Amino acid sequence: MTVAPRENVSEHGGALLGDFFQRVHGSLDVQSLIRSAAGFFQAHSGDPSIGPGEWEGYLEAFSSALARLRPVGGTFLSAPRIPVDSGVQDPLRVATAILRENERLFQSMSESTSETFWLAEIGSRMRIVYIAPSCKNLLGVAPEEICLTPRKWFSIVHKADRQRVWEFYKNIRAGRLESHEYRILLPDGSIRWVRNEGWPVRKEGGGAEGMTGVLQDVTDRQRLKEELIQISEHEQRHLLEELKDGICQHLAGTSLVCKVLYNKMAARNDPIAQDVARICTLLTTAVAETRQLSESLGAVTTEEGGLAAALARLAYRISSLFSISCIFRCGEDAAVADEITATHLYGIAKEAVNNAIRGGGAGKIRIRLRRREERIVLTVSDNGTGFEEPSGKNAGIGLRMMDYRATESGGWLKVERGKRGGTVVTCTVPACL
Repeated sequence: MTVAPRENVSEHGGALLGDFFQRVHGSLDVQSLIRSAAGFFQAHSGDPSIGPGEWEGYLEAFSSALARLRPVGGTFLSAPRIPVDSGVQDPLRVATAILRENERLFQSMSESTSETFWLAEIGSRMRIVYIAPSCKNLLGVAPEEICLTPRKWFSIVHKADRQRVWEFYKNIRAGRLESHEYRILLPDGSIRWVRNEGWPVRKEGGGAEGMTGVLQDVTDRQRLKEELIQISEHEQRHLLEELKDGICQHLAGTSLVCKVLYNKMAARNDPIAQDVARICTLLTTAVAETRQLSESLGAVTTEEGGLAAALARLAYRISSLFSISCIFRCGEDAAVADEITATHLYGIAKEAVNNAIRGGGAGKIRIRLRRREERIVLTVSDNGTGFEEPSGKNAGIGLRMMDYRATESGGWLKVERGKRGGTVVTCTVPACL
């Protein structure tokens, strides 16, 4: 298809062509595109001032706009080049043929993959303008229901994950590539995990005029991950039992025997008694440190005072071991009744404190637990060197683990630089799941 040379386009035809370009390239979905093109063709099909060569320019613009609306894995399908006879009198028929060929190609690609493509426009609010038919199997909702009911796209997201999903789309709108895993609620009440990868659709000037992405079912992978973590936690509990009932008891017994020996040697004024006394002191210290280790690795239980008591012990232990200022503050009505959630929050606090000391060289650490309306907020701040993006193949494991714990608790994690330097780690979870 060849666009007519500029000198062969009349002033009237050039103005119409510019208007047509603006119409079709301003469309964000196929339906609005074909409406714009059909309306123009019907209005001007009998215009004698538009020559056959100029019609080719309109069809070229239509083909280009249609290709722009076909996202596949981050690229776009090319519209087929259908030859146009110079004597064509029905450009709408040719445009429809182009559309049908693109629909056939895109439908074939959509049906041959388990992934679900989606396209949204950005206005005063986000609206899904296209989603692949495979969404019926993945989300349990028909494509037309999602496109015609904007709230449906978010209503199927698990309540505990909605804030994170809003942040996901907010970041794409700001021009960033994003990927996120979250839960959706199926019509039968069951839960499915999906991975959503999205990227902005950019204007010629560089700004985002829409967004597109791919949904994928990751439920089986998520279940496998949960099983592996459960196995790891089972092994950890077994290790704790060995520490408490085995090593701690053995060290405590050895310490008692050593004290008895010291008393006997001291009664005889044996010069070696002082050496035995030092061994007794070392054994006592080993017993205390082993107990502290078992407490730091263990789950948070209501019998031991719950999360607030565990965080207070953590702050005291950090202050004692590293000779730094580590202070814990707990607000009113900030109790976490669920022991699993409490254990996750404790793990996040412990990881954040360790990062502040080892990676940030912090001298002051503040741990705060408070309730904000229907949410529990845990904050760990420090005066260290600040947070840096991890690099390397195995970097960021601690950060990913904190994010996983936040997700498992139905909340979200935020890591940022403090206003006065250092790092601020904030985890927000529902007060009652």
